[in-house]
Amino acid sequence: MKNIFKKLSCALLAAAMICAITPFTASADSSFVPPKTQVSYMGAKSNYYAYGVIQLYNVPSKSSISKSNIKVISGKSVVSLESLTKDVSSGRTEYFAKGAKAYSYSNHTYRIGYNMLKTGTAKIQYKVGRKTYSTTVKVLPYTNPLKSLTVTGVGNLASRFSKNSSASNLRIKKAQSNALIKCTAASGWKIESIYYYNKKTGISRNIYSNKGVSSVTLHAGTLAAKQTGYISVNLTNTKTGGSQNCYIDLS
Repeated sequence: MKNIFKKLSCALLAAAMICAITPFTASADSSFVPPKTQVSYMGAKSNYYAYGVIQLYNVPSKSSISKSNIKVISGKSVVSLESLTKDVSSGRTEYFAKGAKAYSYSNHTYRIGYNMLKTGTAKIQYKVGRKTYSTTVKVLPYTNPLKSLTVTGVGNLASRFSKNSSASNLRIKKAQSNALIKCTAASGWKIESIYYYNKKTGISRNIYSNKGVSSVTLHAGTLAAKQTGYISVNLTNTKTGGSQNCYIDLS
């Protein structure tokens, strides 16, 4: 179950990064720049399962990446390959003004998912079209990126992340109206996004920040007793550039 939570939170992180970073251009071929180095953090202080993603934006439309052309060329005890995902977005805008040309765009994004097995350094190689690239992945030990995470009527939950990036069984004992979720990052970290999902109503609320902030307050609305759903916070380390996701399940 914890592995499912972790993959879900990483998927949210990936979606947030795509929305915040991916530029829409008429021709994406010239803007493809694969990351040379990527920093990831373990999901717990023990060598507990953790999942990372290499984001490849603006892959040339005439090129492709296949599973058979991706491999770990060093550090096989540090990471193992998990998945390959392709996302394609495209659109066309036509103007009513006489003589104005239509604008079209197409963007191809690939995500190479990998499992982090232990701290250390690994290199993942992949072929884009006829060219071969590689990304060095540095896996660092887990550290709690939260100074505080408070929910109205519950209190500070930051200590739940002292050893692990995911937590479960947060129980809302008494209904709360106009509830707030307040989050403050630990020293050296910035909050990129905070996301709340109410499973009963299907309503979600979120805040994204392109530059990152030290603290944020999210209005969660009404929280029922024994509320179900989850809270997900994505943070980035200001020194290493590595990201960490903190996820807590409401039950």
